Amino acid sequence: MIRRGLSPTAMIIGLVGLALIGFETVQGLRSVAINTVGTALIFVGVGLFVVAAVLVVVGFVTFEGSGED
Repeated sequence: MIRRGLSPTAMIIGLVGLALIGFETVQGLRSVAINTVGTALIFVGVGLFVVAAVLVVVGFVTFEGSGED
């Protein structure tokens, strides 16, 4: 149940992170002027993706480790 509750949240966070990475990579290639902002947002996107991965792992471990929950 815990994992099921975390999975949609983690997937949403992961998708937002991936969208930021993809969008800002394309924008960064188009214009040098926004490279600084684009790079910052790429790092934010990567951070969100890492958070999503951690949520999935923690949710899985918690779900597997707690027999009754």
